[in-house]
Amino acid sequence: VSVGEEFMEDWYEHFYWLKKFSINYPNLSVAVKHRSDDKLEKNKRLKKILSGSNVKLITGTDSASNWHSYEYAFKAKAVCTFSGTMGFELIGHGKPCLFMDTGAKNTGFLPNDDLHKPLKSKSYEEFVKGVFDILSGKSEQFNLTKENYCLKSDEVSKRISNYLKKNT
Repeated sequence: VSVGEEFMEDWYEHFYWLKKFSINYPNLSVAVKHRSDDKLEKNKRLKKILSGSNVKLITGTDSASNWHSYEYAFKAKAVCTFSGTMGFELIGHGKPCLFMDTGAKNTGFLPNDDLHKPLKSKSYEEFVKGVFDILSGKSEQFNLTKENYCLKSDEVSKRISNYLKKNT
């Protein structure tokens, strides 16, 4: 099995977690929002995985909403991702985000270290606990030093300008 094939198997596995979660907790809404260029709505394997679940797949071509991923994320009660850098941005803005690390192998930009440990769910059981910890306000992510993950972008131009003035 190649590295690419193994990555894809792990990627598909996180959809099984979402399917199982949606079935086990039908009172909670579960939605997946991807970029419009991902063409997930045409992915036959993904459609098969999600069949019989309560997971809603929202694509950029969804005519029901013109919202962007950030709008969905900031409105959601709990957010998760497989490997999206947007998760770091959300954490930097004080919004917890679980990284679904199926098999604890997703280390490309999310190492298995103490800094990233609070962000990762390495099993379905950890994922469920992580979601409910976020929903109850008990997640350790609420106590993270947000700047360790992503600086807030509201004054980025000012910070760059000040840095350049001091260092050039």
